[in-house]
Amino acid sequence: MKKVLTVALLSAVFAAPAFAADNGFYVGANLGQATASGNLVSGLTTSHSDTAMSILGGYQVNKNFAAEVQYIDMGKLTQGSATAKTSGIAATAVGILPINEMFSLFGKLGVSNTSVKATNPFLDATDSKTAVTFGVGGQYNINSSLGIRAGYDRYTVGQATPNGTDGTYTVISAGVVAFPRKIVFQEWRNINVTFERKEDEDYTEAGIHTRI
Repeated sequence: MKKVLTVALLSAVFAAPAFAADNGFYVGANLGQATASGNLVSGLTTSHSDTAMSILGGYQVNKNFAAEVQYIDMGKLTQGSATAKTSGIAATAVGILPINEMFSLFGKLGVSNTSVKATNPFLDATDSKTAVTFGVGGQYNINSSLGIRAGYDRYTVGQATPNGTDGTYTVISAGVVAFPRKIVFQEWRNINVTFERKEDEDYTEAGIHTRI
């Protein structure tokens, strides 16, 4: 008489084959450097850089297209007594070009709304601006639920003081993206362990078979 017990094991995130996810919701986070150009604040006229951080969420429709929303903090720029702190939200369409099942290139085009809070010895001011934003990058898929990406993004930022002018921020960053649903519900299907108890056989009590 044979008793068979089949147990589905949740596989580790890094153990699955590196197939890119074709669709589904995803989230991510990036860290990098933001560089500002332009006279955003009177007295701050040359290029300055600071650490940039962002969080994002999106939906990948298929292997060639996704829609994405991102919040980005571009840091605080300081020159003497003049400062500018900038952040923004962007909504973009993402075109994806798979190179193979592990690596893809992407381009982003959409709209951003940025906010600058500026100070100098004479005033405190804020300004927001809605403008076109774009970016390019690449993504390496560790597996179907986790990827590493690097990218370049460009934003237009409004002047924050009367004597200022509109400027630009360029952001170079790297980060991770994850498909939460696939982490929870898909990876477990990669490994099934079957324990077989055979009462009439003399060798091992349990045989383990791996099915792909």
